[in-house]
Amino acid sequence: MNPRTTAILFVVAAALAAAIYFYLIPREEARKEAEDAERHLFPGLEEDSVDSIQLTSADGSLLLERRDGRWQIVEPIAFPADTFAADGIASALAQLVSESKIEEPSPPEVYGLDSGGEVRFTAAGVEQRLRTGGKAPRGSSSYVAVEGSDAVYIVASYRVQSLHKSLDTLRDKKIASFDTTSVQRISASWPAGRVVVERGAKGWRLTSPPSGLADAKTLDDLLSDLSTLRAEGFVDEPTPEEMAGFESPEFAVEIELAAEGEAPTPGPVKLAIGGLDATGAQRLVRGEQTSLYTIAAAQLEDMPRRVSAYRNRQIAEFTSVDAKRIELGFHSDKGETVTISAIRGEDGWTSSPSRFAGGKLGGMLSELSRLRASDILAEAMGPAELKAIELDPPRSIVRVFGEGEGDDAELLAEVHLGALRNEGIAARLPDRETIFQLDAAVAERIPVSLEAFENRFVARPESEVEVIDDNEEDWLGLPDLTPPATP
Repeated sequence: MNPRTTAILFVVAAALAAAIYFYLIPREEARKEAEDAERHLFPGLEEDSVDSIQLTSADGSLLLERRDGRWQIVEPIAFPADTFAADGIASALAQLVSESKIEEPSPPEVYGLDSGGEVRFTAAGVEQRLRTGGKAPRGSSSYVAVEGSDAVYIVASYRVQSLHKSLDTLRDKKIASFDTTSVQRISASWPAGRVVVERGAKGWRLTSPPSGLADAKTLDDLLSDLSTLRAEGFVDEPTPEEMAGFESPEFAVEIELAAEGEAPTPGPVKLAIGGLDATGAQRLVRGEQTSLYTIAAAQLEDMPRRVSAYRNRQIAEFTSVDAKRIELGFHSDKGETVTISAIRGEDGWTSSPSRFAGGKLGGMLSELSRLRASDILAEAMGPAELKAIELDPPRSIVRVFGEGEGDDAELLAEVHLGALRNEGIAARLPDRETIFQLDAAVAERIPVSLEAFENRFVARPESEVEVIDDNEEDWLGLPDLTPPATP
């Protein structure tokens, strides 16, 4: 083909492509947008512009209003609305499109429009009305009618169903709304006790009844549980018997929050868990509303109701990769002390005079790096009491050292362990008089006596070096999968 002809054809093709891209495609898209707009029952309606919604059905009437950016139920009861559910109705109205249109319809009762539901809403100060009817004979469609039009429209049934909500479905089920990072003070009480904790520059501290460090994990878990607590039901007119359960609630909490910026300090968040409801399966909860909430009765067990639960129970806390040396000291029944030392080298850990079985030293180190007590046995004990629980002298002493040599080495942790009983292991720190209790399961990962070390932690003769992956997660209670040595 002549090069000149080819060039001309190329220019023509490029011009045609440009015309399609810049002219025909935009026109086609505009035409489709215009058709879609014509199919909308409420053209131009934006979800965010809807500021009130009234739903009327055979069950009664519900009125919601958007106030200061938040949805509120106004009728039949004043109550915060579930934002997601209310926004879903506004979105369904804005996206409501007809699949077909009956220009000259029969009487409303033919389509169930006389006994169906009704939605009235206002957007930008303009009130509009939608009536919903029965199912159309074909497809998953339903009949609807719009005020101001004589036509009957057929729309997708799922869009109509999203407009039908019950009162409880529209209620906000969040019982206490607050930012956990803004909490400055917590007062918790139950029939047998009460504690007050405050957040300071160095963390949480107990101010009543004992003073001292508070347990950060307990408080973080409590605030998380309270901020996510959801109602399973509601009691709008509680009986005197139901209210009597709040005279001495099973658990009550008052939370004080910090002010944000120049805003005034918000009022305290209050919540109380009372007695059981009529079913006996749920507990009644009183929050900021006049109505009561119900929650599963078992959720009360998540609320700490012992003073010791709020005390600092962190016995040891360090990063396991910082550990360079471990010393185990065991007090035997003969009054002798046996010491086992483990040192981290370039090829892993070596220990002497006995060697750890595969996985045992790594599991012990991981447990020690975040060792927490399950309870506090006593603020202090005398010599006789300490001897009775084998803490004077202790059955075993565990020390973990970081960088440094000899006496100059950094002491990362030191724990004294006593008797192992069914309820747990007695434990103590060298610089505190408090007597802790560890879960009995800890004995599976930390040797609590010379006998336990020899029976469950010592390696077979062939094992000499244990290589530990520095990833702590590999030692979070996983079973020892090291195959046994060949006899």
